[in-house]
Amino acid sequence: MHAAQEPAAAQTFADTVSVTEVLVHVVVTGRRGDPVTDLEQEDFVVHVDGERVEITGFRRTLLREHAPDGAAGAVVAEEPQGPPVSVVVYFDEAGTRFFDRRRFLHRVQREAEALRAWNARFALVTSGDQVQIRVPPTEDLDAVLAAAAALPLPKWRSRQTGRHFQRAREQVGEVLFAPYGDGCGEGFPQVTALVKGYEVREKRRTAERLDALWDVVTAFSGVPGRKIVLYVGNGFAQVPGEELHDYVVQFCLGVGSGGGAALLGPGGESSRLFDQVAAHANANNTTLYMLDAGGVPSISSSGRSWRLNRQGGMAYLSRKTGGRTLFNSNALGPLLDDAEEHLDASYELAVTVADHKPGELRQIDVELARSLRNQGYRLAYRRSWQDKSRDQMIADRLVSTAWLDGDWLAEAANPLSVAMRFAPTTPVEADDDRRRRRRNREDVHELVVRVAIPELAATLLPGPDGDRGALGLWLMAVERNKGYRTPVRRMLLELGGPEGLQSHAGFHFVDLGVKLWEGEYTVVLGVVDEPTGTMSVLREATSVPSTSVPSTG
Repeated sequence: MHAAQEPAAAQTFADTVSVTEVLVHVVVTGRRGDPVTDLEQEDFVVHVDGERVEITGFRRTLLREHAPDGAAGAVVAEEPQGPPVSVVVYFDEAGTRFFDRRRFLHRVQREAEALRAWNARFALVTSGDQVQIRVPPTEDLDAVLAAAAALPLPKWRSRQTGRHFQRAREQVGEVLFAPYGDGCGEGFPQVTALVKGYEVREKRRTAERLDALWDVVTAFSGVPGRKIVLYVGNGFAQVPGEELHDYVVQFCLGVGSGGGAALLGPGGESSRLFDQVAAHANANNTTLYMLDAGGVPSISSSGRSWRLNRQGGMAYLSRKTGGRTLFNSNALGPLLDDAEEHLDASYELAVTVADHKPGELRQIDVELARSLRNQGYRLAYRRSWQDKSRDQMIADRLVSTAWLDGDWLAEAANPLSVAMRFAPTTPVEADDDRRRRRRNREDVHELVVRVAIPELAATLLPGPDGDRGALGLWLMAVERNKGYRTPVRRMLLELGGPEGLQSHAGFHFVDLGVKLWEGEYTVVLGVVDEPTGTMSVLREATSVPSTSVPSTG
């Protein structure tokens, strides 16, 4: 985009337009996991970055109407305040074994009926080679269940999930059990190389699956209200390669070598990646519920270590974001009931934060009042919160608008009556990074987005040098088939005075250029009247290269 720059820090916002209020959802359960539903505002104490903060709002939130045992009537959830909860069913195709995926698809239509009573909007997302929004946020659960039941058969990649360890163990076993050989002695360097190679590959696979989860959170970051991502898959290796390490160590220590201990050196942890994903989810008011698609574990010790490693990764993410890990059941219904029971013990706390640190990650700690600390209650909540700038919130809204369709886009109105159209694309010379892509026969073209903003839509404020105003323009594009997107770019236009943008025939006209590969794109434009904060968001599909000139507005 011509004369564009990365989003810069500006006035601080948090969750809503308030600059001081942060929402923290806390789930409280007893010793046996049963929901605790009779707590009051004075029973909670909240700290942000170690300092106690005031709780200015409190309410209990329920997902559905239900009657407790022995009760004559139903307990009705309080009237929803603000946007409804958005439940994103995220099926990790590339990270789910073939048979686990088949079991999930066979059961989802029948056993996911429990979701129908939830007071929420639903979406369906899958990820194989790329993240795909199958169904955007909607209250039509039938559309989500039908789309899940109609998911295509797995590709070869998902068939390989879980077999990498089996093949690596067989290769190591050939060295350890070689006739007249000593795999824990003379052959140990070869064993070490095989284990390290497996560890490197597992690190890459874990990073790929965590990147996909990051993209799912990003896609819904601009959707207002609380988000719950219900992950379905085989999880993420918390310590990549650990299962093969343990296999070798148990064998070699068993024969007295002790050499296997050398495999357990530093560098196996991927906690930094997990912490980044958890912080990203917390910053976007997203809770992760992790559903292990593996069902009831087998009795095989080797297969059990592979699953426990991945369940550990799921448990870490859910704990950091205030969610829960659901596993050890071949049926989907009980796992969803478990998630519902957990969510039904949820309280919403609004806390006031006096100091503002735009862009920084703030640590949240919630505890019960002293009189309740010996009751054995357990608390689940997001452990951090990001003090987002207004510019970052606008960028989030554009990203979600680019990724998602559906009823929620009624939020993306056009109060400024902005019009957008595309000029025919023109081929441009690619830079060094882009030249490498030409091997795939993809050329780069410049797309010019022509924007018309009514003069009366811009607010001018009096000043010593005359009336002045400003318009913020935001632009991004997402390739719909391959999933890649441009960064969100921002341009600030000054209005008024001899150097400001002048109007013609009652409009301010601006041309924005962006370089794109060949493909099918969704282009999203945001225009903000800076003095008032009024914002228009427009989206339009286009092809690159193109000769047509569609328009919006």
